[in-house]
Amino acid sequence: MTKKIRLSAPGTRIPPKMYSQAVLYDGIVYVSGQLGRHPEDGHLDPDVEGQIRQTFKMVKTILENAGSSLENILSCQLFLSNKEDLLILNKVYEELFGKMEVPPARCCICCESVVEGCLFEMTCTAYVDKE
Repeated sequence: MTKKIRLSAPGTRIPPKMYSQAVLYDGIVYVSGQLGRHPEDGHLDPDVEGQIRQTFKMVKTILENAGSSLENILSCQLFLSNKEDLLILNKVYEELFGKMEVPPARCCICCESVVEGCLFEMTCTAYVDKE
């Protein structure tokens, strides 16, 4: 019987017990919404590119801790606070996923953040490499 496993990656900000940073189930990693908070002090960069890059860094750490990687992302949902920042997001996204034969399925939504100062958030689903 497959069990779901709560994951928390060292070197990241560990969430409160009421929710999981990520969940592993049957070889699939489900990553909760991640912000670009720096793990050492929780601050957010003032600019959107800094927040985007830090968010992807956190997601990469979480996935690698689970035995996965950015290359194994199947689907990602991206949330921007300002639609004018879409060009910046696409630039960073292209750097990370542009050379992949099969890039992740993607959804990008522009909406107001519930976290003060947050300009970007991301969640994703990835598979774990079979050894």
